[in-house]
Amino acid sequence: MEILFTGTSSSRSSFMVLALSMDFDNGCTMKKIIIVGGGVAGLSALNRLIDLGISATLIEAGSYPSHKICGEFFSPECLPILNKWNLAPAKKIECVSFVTDRHTLSFSLPIHARSQSRFDFDQSLVRRAEEKGAKILTKTKVKDIGRSSIVLDSGEELSYSDLLISSGRFFGASSIPCYIGIKGHMKGIEIKNGLEMYPFSGGYAGLSSIDDDYSNFTCLMSMNMHRKEDLLQKLFEMAPHLQRRLQNGHLAFDNWMTCQIPAFGIKKTPQWANTYFIGDAAGTIPPASGLGLSIAITSGYMAADYAARGDSLGFQNAWYTKYKEVFTYGHLLHRLLTTPLAFRFVASIARLFPSLPLILFEKTRFLSKED
Repeated sequence: MEILFTGTSSSRSSFMVLALSMDFDNGCTMKKIIIVGGGVAGLSALNRLIDLGISATLIEAGSYPSHKICGEFFSPECLPILNKWNLAPAKKIECVSFVTDRHTLSFSLPIHARSQSRFDFDQSLVRRAEEKGAKILTKTKVKDIGRSSIVLDSGEELSYSDLLISSGRFFGASSIPCYIGIKGHMKGIEIKNGLEMYPFSGGYAGLSSIDDDYSNFTCLMSMNMHRKEDLLQKLFEMAPHLQRRLQNGHLAFDNWMTCQIPAFGIKKTPQWANTYFIGDAAGTIPPASGLGLSIAITSGYMAADYAARGDSLGFQNAWYTKYKEVFTYGHLLHRLLTTPLAFRFVASIARLFPSLPLILFEKTRFLSKED
């Protein structure tokens, strides 16, 4: 059966392609693995494939480094991989606080998370790949994807035997924007080794330190609530305590970064032979869970292992088994944080049962056993 995906000018993501070739030990079969899509998932797959002895060529629509709208929170699940690569972020996240206009609910993490700017982290993945022999070409886009080849915007055609798709949260024509994301790095805000979460009706914001000088502020808001022009004004009207928290800091960017975000959940990806969906292309988990980067890293790593032996069906089953439960609990946490009445109810119970926040945190974690 012929399977064809054709890209159009309305594509929402910049595409990156990793063209990979590998000779099997028996010398009879030549495999060419292509990864479509950039970011952490694709770069993690690249680094794992290089570790497996597979030479790689990277074709990137944009350039490195660049800032991304991201909470920049590295959950403990991905740290074994990053430690193996000597890339674990240095800044520790030891506790999490949920802050409202009336109360603060805090708990310590049983295993410390980490934090680092995507500007620096993505570049470290690129640097490691290049040092191990990967060839990276930037500012090249993918025009079409066919059943056994891709076409670049230059007209060049690259064939593949296996396809990894990590093209981001807007893969597929049905991904309609539902939320707006806001991000900025800030100076002058004192925050120690913790993550502060600020829930409000229809969204929530996060604030954490990414190094000794800068903090990362990110926010998720329902798209039908506000116009882009007055996002921050409406945010501070709903959460004046957040405005007070930020008043002593100043934005390190020229302007706030904004983006559109589709509905969260596991995606109904096409059942294409020899195709592996990773990162947000496979499923977009609510940022309240803090698992976006961990899923990108671990799914990219896992896909590389399965692609190396040509087992796309095995990968699909393994992906679903590994992540389905945390998507459920992540969505539950998202609903709690975006519904003030529900959050106040849970917070009141947590004051009677202090272990409840930790239980909720552990429910949104997944086991990670990597080679």
